[in-house]
Amino acid sequence: MYVQSISPQAVLPIRQEILRPGAHRQDCKFEGDLRKGTLHFGVFSKNQLIGVATLLVSESTFYKTGKCYQLRGMAIRKKYQRTGAGHFLMQYILNHCRQQKVEKIWWNARVKAVPFYLKFDTEITSEIFTIAGIGEHYKMQKVF
Repeated sequence: MYVQSISPQAVLPIRQEILRPGAHRQDCKFEGDLRKGTLHFGVFSKNQLIGVATLLVSESTFYKTGKCYQLRGMAIRKKYQRTGAGHFLMQYILNHCRQQKVEKIWWNARVKAVPFYLKFDTEITSEIFTIAGIGEHYKMQKVF
């Protein structure tokens, strides 16, 4: 497995398949995908893209404490879930943040994904909330 930067368009099929099944591909674009400083990463197995994640420079006043990113759209194709691909991608992202001297990374985690994220010495920072049409989430963060 390996991780590399990918284009904003390359994340869309996996976002659609995993995060927004049934949605049009256009509806899988996130605000900030094309913003300067946004990074898109793909995890590959045997040269096949199997997972994606996006890092946006955070504009949240709640989380703004210095250099801060928001993680969005982390998704691994079903066939590769629970194979270590998500762990590999998340570890790559956290290492990237450390190298870039990021102070904090935050994200909205689906309830079912919280146990995965807690493995990375992260914390829940909110009460449960609902994103319309998507489901229940918690805000989470990793402070470096």
